[in-house]
Amino acid sequence: MSDHKQENKEILRTVQHLLGSHLKITMTDGRTATGNFTCLDRLGNIVLSDVCERRVIGYDDTTTSSLPELRSTDDDGCVNEASSTQEQEKNNEQKNIYKWDTERCLSQAVIPGGKLLKVEISKREWEDRVDS
Repeated sequence: MSDHKQENKEILRTVQHLLGSHLKITMTDGRTATGNFTCLDRLGNIVLSDVCERRVIGYDDTTTSSLPELRSTDDDGCVNEASSTQEQEKNNEQKNIYKWDTERCLSQAVIPGGKLLKVEISKREWEDRVDS
């Protein structure tokens, strides 16, 4: 038997061991989906049942605070304005980053093969499936 056919048999055996198992899939856009492995089509798309999809949504909100103008005094005690408006803008700018987790649960989901980054199974579940 050729090496190519033997390799295909190994892949098929691995997929058969995974059928029905609980997987965690990470996608290229950062989303994760956990669910029961139902199907793998010839294009590499994975079908999960009882799926929970999670993703972190976030955005940066740049606002200008109302800080007092920058001033300094020289050796004579005279008040000097800040040397540049860029320094003033830099000091007045505050960056607020808002993030929150979203989760949605679905009865089934198809994860396109092109979006797959990582597929995970717990070690205990894998060992139970291989040993049986």
